[in-house]
Amino acid sequence: CQNGWIQTNYIQNIDLNIQSGYVELPSFSEQEIFRQSYYFGQIVNPGRVRGKNYALKVTMKSSNVMITSRVDRSSCITLYGEAVKVIDIGKIARLFRVDDLVFQGVTKEEYLVNGLPDGLYEVCFEIVDVTFDADNSVSRRCLLQQVKTHNAPVFTYPRDNTVLSMKENALFQWRPRHITAYPVSYEYMIYEYQDNWSYGQALAFDKPLARF
Repeated sequence: CQNGWIQTNYIQNIDLNIQSGYVELPSFSEQEIFRQSYYFGQIVNPGRVRGKNYALKVTMKSSNVMITSRVDRSSCITLYGEAVKVIDIGKIARLFRVDDLVFQGVTKEEYLVNGLPDGLYEVCFEIVDVTFDADNSVSRRCLLQQVKTHNAPVFTYPRDNTVLSMKENALFQWRPRHITAYPVSYEYMIYEYQDNWSYGQALAFDKPLARF
């Protein structure tokens, strides 16, 4: 965020409007939120506030799990007096970036491997005023959404412990095992992990060799 000129005489009357066409989601994955446009957001600015910087924040809370995003000042939203400002889906999706989340009730490694436990979640979005580094919450909107995971697709080839040479063109074959009313897309990532690592450690601490 850049602090240019600031309107000093104003009534800060900012409202956050977040909507979703989905009551049931398979996950809160950053990639899925961006691809499927799970959310639509806008800032309503009836007081025509201008010159103020805002950041987004999200909290996902169930009966025993709470995950909160850190305030990211590098991806702020600046108002220039417009009555309504639509929030780019990319900014909303970035709130769910794993490395920027604080976990309670579930570890980062468990989240990467298994996703969130199935259940009802209160998903709350906030607009935070970061103009003067005060991190004051200005407006908050919450949705109730159900997380319901489905069985992952089964790889029919290559099978576990198959050894592939570096010169071999590997053909991955799989079949889905889900039944759902909402659209589903798959993202495959290939990781290399050390002999003393678990799958979860490889996902948490290494980068994929390939993604498709």
